[in-house]
Amino acid sequence: MNLDWSPTTSYLLYSCVALAVTFLFHTILSMKSRKLNQPPGPRGLSCIVQLLRASWNESVPELAFTWAKTYGPIMYFNAGGTKFCYLNTPELSRLVLAGEDYRALTSDRVGNFVSKFTWYDGKDLFFTKFDVIQRKKRKLFHRGVALYGDGVEKFEAIVGGELDLVLEHLDKMASTGQDVQMDQVLSEALKNILVILINGEKPSCPEDADAIVEYDLAVNKLASEDIHLVLMAAPWMRYLPGRYKRACDKVIETREKAERIMFSKMKETFDPKNLRGLTDVFLKSREEPGYEFLKDDQHIKGVLTMLFFAAHLTSRATLLNTFLILLHHPDVTANIQDEIDRVLGDRPAKVEDRQIMHYTEAVILEVLRLLSFGIGNRMCPGEVFARSRVFLFVTRILQRYDVMPPKSEPLVSCHPDNRVKMLVRQTPPFRCQLVPRGSPN
Repeated sequence: MNLDWSPTTSYLLYSCVALAVTFLFHTILSMKSRKLNQPPGPRGLSCIVQLLRASWNESVPELAFTWAKTYGPIMYFNAGGTKFCYLNTPELSRLVLAGEDYRALTSDRVGNFVSKFTWYDGKDLFFTKFDVIQRKKRKLFHRGVALYGDGVEKFEAIVGGELDLVLEHLDKMASTGQDVQMDQVLSEALKNILVILINGEKPSCPEDADAIVEYDLAVNKLASEDIHLVLMAAPWMRYLPGRYKRACDKVIETREKAERIMFSKMKETFDPKNLRGLTDVFLKSREEPGYEFLKDDQHIKGVLTMLFFAAHLTSRATLLNTFLILLHHPDVTANIQDEIDRVLGDRPAKVEDRQIMHYTEAVILEVLRLLSFGIGNRMCPGEVFARSRVFLFVTRILQRYDVMPPKSEPLVSCHPDNRVKMLVRQTPPFRCQLVPRGSPN
């Protein structure tokens, strides 16, 4: 029997063999240096085989969940020379990340492939060392977003303006009786809000915001556990034809345009006397003592693209998950609407209403469920910003509409296994009916 091997098939075969050898070699070395006090976890050839199979099937998180049930609250394993330690309970996570005896030790971050490859060798905000530069970047973020004092009113005005447009669009859809494609409607508003906060104005054309989102999705795919785990162990895989090279090439292909929109165009029109958004805050700060490192443009570009990536995809997933879950639990929706009627009446919600609308806040927290924003010194600096955004969207929409399953198709499942597999798993596209509250229908 003659086998006709194409060049691509040969590359894939060699890649798989080389990858397996790499994992095996590093694991043998790690077994020789194994210490007795390592936490429990999978070891040896069985660990390698399971990881390679899970990476191929895009099921590394599911494998980790299975291992967690076997090995308990803390587990450790070595993947091709890269050591992983999983904390599997919120209690242990709080202790290790925020406890007085540990938080100084766990505030740092080791380099990873995505940060080095995507954000100029780790010049972003999140996957960097806990040093002076990282803390100054966090300080500038808070200064730029300024979700306090007059900044709250500015934030509410930005979100409220986009929500008015969303409600206007939803009114038109509801009047025709058509099902609403919620992921499209809400995603459009979310990305506009983030562009306004970064650039100080809405995108000059829809294609600009779409280009940034395309970059976000490319990074989200590259950073997924199934791809990132392999590239951490064998970074040379990015040069071989296949899924790892495609993921890396897509990031490079989309990054240039995203950076031009968020940074280059803003730098060309920068006026230190007229700060428009977060980009201008960073550009102005580069002249301040102690912030000279920002004169390296890569630091600013790394932070801005990282912030949009973190803020957009997480908020999108949270908001869409919330509405999809509410469609499956109309009793919870009714309870939120009762609280809206009792506390707000006809007036729009404000950020400060989060403090008194306990049921609505509890529902949003239940959707998030885990320590989604982290804890301790590396806690996400945008938590208040993100949760306030979701709160305002949920209250404004449910104040106006009853949300109901679609007429034109079955309601999409809200089970976690149905999510689109990336680092930040996304809600699949779904439709629903929006019926004005009080309508005889």
